Amino acid sequence: MQPNTLMKQADAFFDLAEGIADRLTKGQSLLRAKIAKAEFARDAYVAMQSHSKQSPLARSFVAEARRRYERTLKDLVRTVLKCFPISGEARPQLSRPVVHAAFS
Repeated sequence: MQPNTLMKQADAFFDLAEGIADRLTKGQSLLRAKIAKAEFARDAYVAMQSHSKQSPLARSFVAEARRRYERTLKDLVRTVLKCFPISGEARPQLSRPVVHAAFS
């Protein structure tokens, strides 16, 4: 997946999470912290990926940056889903489209 596509998809999800955080009264700071953590991990991954073509040193960090981004994104998705007090099939299924689309 191209870095620009990854950025657009992630930005859309981060905007959704920010909108949810705006409406929360409890747990808002935790959600905002996880959004910032995921954005930082995404930016690091994209930077490593874009510089890996020129730098062997950057190439050695791409896999770890990707794992870290996947982990923080999954953690953010779990946190967003916990904001919905619904259980069972009525709960939105965000994890598969967001996480798998970002890394397919």
